Amino acid sequence: MNRTLEPKERALTIDIYDVPGRPVCRKCIQPFLSSTSLPVLVFNISDDKSCDAVIDDVNYMRTKLPRTPLILVGLHADRILNEETRRAKCTEIQDAIKEQTKNLIQDLEEELKTFRETTTSGKAETRLIRERIAWIEKRMEELSNETTVIIPASTVTTKVNTRFQESDSSPYK
Repeated sequence: MNRTLEPKERALTIDIYDVPGRPVCRKCIQPFLSSTSLPVLVFNISDDKSCDAVIDDVNYMRTKLPRTPLILVGLHADRILNEETRRAKCTEIQDAIKEQTKNLIQDLEEELKTFRETTTSGKAETRLIRERIAWIEKRMEELSNETTVIIPASTVTTKVNTRFQESDSSPYK
Protein backbone atom coordinates (compact mmCIF):
# COMPACT_ATOMS: atom_id res chain seq x y z
CA MET A 1 0.00 0.00 0.00
CA ASN A 2 1.53 3.27 -1.12
CA ARG A 3 0.15 6.55 0.06
CA THR A 4 1.35 10.01 0.85
CA LEU A 5 1.68 10.84 4.51
CA GLU A 6 -0.38 13.68 5.86
CA PRO A 7 1.60 16.62 7.32
CA LYS A 8 0.72 15.64 10.89
CA GLU A 9 1.98 12.09 10.19
CA ARG A 10 5.32 13.45 8.98
CA ALA A 11 5.91 15.53 12.07
CA LEU A 12 8.55 14.34 14.47
CA THR A 13 8.97 15.83 17.89
CA ILE A 14 12.28 15.44 19.63
CA ASP A 15 12.60 16.31 23.27
CA ILE A 16 16.17 16.73 24.46
CA TYR A 17 16.98 16.63 28.15
CA ASP A 18 20.49 17.58 29.15
CA VAL A 19 21.04 15.99 32.53
CA PRO A 20 24.32 16.20 34.44
CA GLY A 21 26.10 12.88 34.77
CA ARG A 22 26.37 12.84 38.54
CA PRO A 23 24.64 9.81 40.13
CA VAL A 24 22.38 12.07 42.20
CA CYS A 25 20.90 13.42 38.94
CA ARG A 26 19.71 9.98 37.83
CA LYS A 27 16.51 10.47 39.80
CA CYS A 28 15.81 13.58 37.73
CA ILE A 29 15.89 11.70 34.44
CA GLN A 30 13.67 8.74 35.38
CA PRO A 31 10.37 10.49 34.52
CA PHE A 32 11.65 11.18 30.98
CA LEU A 33 12.75 7.63 30.19
CA SER A 34 10.40 5.62 28.02
CA SER A 35 10.49 2.86 25.43
CA THR A 36 10.84 5.55 22.75
CA SER A 37 13.92 7.14 24.36
CA LEU A 38 17.25 7.16 22.60
CA PRO A 39 19.82 7.99 25.25
CA VAL A 40 23.00 9.70 24.12
CA LEU A 41 25.60 9.44 26.84
CA VAL A 42 28.24 12.12 26.43
CA PHE A 43 31.46 11.83 28.40
CA ASN A 44 35.03 13.05 28.44
CA ILE A 45 37.01 10.22 26.85
CA SER A 46 40.30 11.79 27.94
CA ASP A 47 39.34 11.65 31.64
CA ASP A 48 39.46 8.29 33.44
CA LYS A 49 36.88 9.34 36.03
CA SER A 50 34.42 10.30 33.29
CA CYS A 51 35.06 7.00 31.50
CA ASP A 52 34.36 5.05 34.70
CA ALA A 53 31.16 7.03 35.22
CA VAL A 54 29.88 6.35 31.70
CA ILE A 55 30.36 2.62 32.26
CA ASP A 56 28.07 2.88 35.29
CA ASP A 57 25.65 5.04 33.28
CA VAL A 58 25.43 2.38 30.56
CA ASN A 59 24.59 -0.22 33.19
CA TYR A 60 21.95 2.08 34.69
CA MET A 61 20.37 2.83 31.31
CA ARG A 62 20.30 -0.84 30.33
CA THR A 63 18.53 -1.58 33.59
CA LYS A 64 15.94 1.16 33.08
CA LEU A 65 15.61 0.80 29.30
CA PRO A 66 16.20 -2.79 28.24
CA ARG A 67 16.09 -3.25 24.47
CA THR A 68 16.89 0.43 23.88
CA PRO A 69 20.03 1.24 21.91
CA LEU A 70 22.53 3.56 23.57
CA ILE A 71 24.81 6.03 21.86
CA LEU A 72 28.07 6.92 23.57
CA VAL A 73 29.88 10.07 22.50
CA GLY A 74 33.41 10.45 23.82
CA LEU A 75 34.21 14.15 23.74
CA HIS A 76 37.74 15.56 23.94
CA ALA A 77 39.08 12.79 21.70
CA ASP A 78 41.43 15.42 20.31
CA ARG A 79 43.23 15.47 23.70
CA ILE A 80 44.34 11.89 23.09
CA LEU A 81 46.86 12.65 20.40
CA ASN A 82 47.86 9.11 19.50
CA GLU A 83 45.24 7.27 17.42
CA GLU A 84 46.21 3.90 18.86
CA THR A 85 45.82 5.24 22.40
CA ARG A 86 42.38 6.56 21.45
CA ARG A 87 41.40 3.15 20.05
CA ALA A 88 42.73 1.43 23.16
CA LYS A 89 40.67 3.74 25.35
CA CYS A 90 37.49 2.89 23.42
CA THR A 91 38.30 -0.82 23.64
CA GLU A 92 38.94 -0.51 27.38
CA ILE A 93 35.53 1.09 27.93
CA GLN A 94 33.80 -1.49 25.73
CA ASP A 95 35.51 -4.33 27.58
CA ALA A 96 34.39 -2.92 30.94
CA ILE A 97 30.81 -2.65 29.65
CA LYS A 98 31.00 -6.24 28.36
CA GLU A 99 32.24 -7.37 31.78
CA GLN A 100 29.30 -5.66 33.49
CA THR A 101 26.93 -7.28 31.01
CA LYS A 102 28.52 -10.66 31.68
CA ASN A 103 28.04 -10.16 35.44
CA LEU A 104 24.41 -9.19 34.92
CA ILE A 105 23.82 -12.30 32.82
CA GLN A 106 25.38 -14.43 35.59
CA ASP A 107 23.04 -12.83 38.14
CA LEU A 108 20.08 -13.58 35.89
CA GLU A 109 21.26 -17.18 35.46
CA GLU A 110 21.35 -17.58 39.25
CA GLU A 111 17.85 -16.14 39.55
CA LEU A 112 16.65 -18.42 36.76
CA LYS A 113 18.19 -21.44 38.48
CA THR A 114 16.41 -20.53 41.71
CA PHE A 115 13.05 -20.18 39.98
CA ARG A 116 13.49 -23.48 38.14
CA GLU A 117 14.43 -25.28 41.37
CA THR A 118 11.31 -23.84 42.97
CA THR A 119 9.10 -25.17 40.19
CA THR A 120 10.70 -28.65 40.19
CA SER A 121 10.74 -29.13 43.97
CA GLY A 122 7.07 -30.07 44.04
CA LYS A 123 5.81 -26.58 44.80
CA ALA A 124 3.01 -25.32 42.63
CA GLU A 125 4.28 -23.38 39.63
CA THR A 126 2.49 -20.08 39.53
CA ARG A 127 1.76 -17.87 36.59
CA LEU A 128 4.06 -15.18 38.05
CA ILE A 129 7.00 -17.57 38.27
CA ARG A 130 6.45 -18.71 34.66
CA GLU A 131 6.29 -15.06 33.54
CA ARG A 132 9.47 -14.21 35.44
CA ILE A 133 11.30 -17.20 33.97
CA ALA A 134 10.25 -16.13 30.45
CA TRP A 135 11.35 -12.54 31.13
CA ILE A 136 14.75 -13.66 32.46
CA GLU A 137 15.36 -15.91 29.45
CA LYS A 138 14.41 -13.14 27.04
CA ARG A 139 16.54 -10.55 28.87
CA MET A 140 19.58 -12.85 28.90
CA GLU A 141 19.26 -13.30 25.14
CA GLU A 142 18.95 -9.54 24.61
CA LEU A 143 21.97 -8.81 26.79
CA SER A 144 24.11 -11.32 24.95
CA ASN A 145 23.30 -9.55 21.66
CA GLU A 146 23.88 -5.96 22.80
CA THR A 147 26.78 -4.01 21.37
CA THR A 148 28.20 -0.68 22.39
CA VAL A 149 29.28 1.95 19.92
CA ILE A 150 31.56 4.73 21.07
CA ILE A 151 31.81 7.77 18.85
CA PRO A 152 34.98 9.75 19.57
CA ALA A 153 34.46 13.46 18.92
CA SER A 154 36.73 16.47 18.98
CA THR A 155 35.58 19.41 21.05
CA VAL A 156 37.91 21.69 19.12
CA THR A 157 36.66 20.94 15.62
CA THR A 158 33.30 19.39 16.63
CA LYS A 159 34.07 16.63 14.13
CA VAL A 160 33.34 13.00 14.74
CA ASN A 161 35.93 10.36 13.90
CA THR A 162 33.96 7.93 11.73
CA ARG A 163 36.88 6.50 9.84
CA PHE A 164 36.92 3.28 11.88
CA GLN A 165 33.17 2.75 12.17
CA GLU A 166 32.81 1.29 8.69
CA SER A 167 34.53 -2.02 9.29
CA ASP A 168 33.58 -4.91 11.54
CA SER A 169 37.00 -4.78 13.16
CA SER A 170 36.43 -1.26 14.40
CA PRO A 171 37.32 -0.69 18.05
CA TYR A 172 34.56 1.91 18.13
CA LYS A 173 31.75 -0.66 17.78
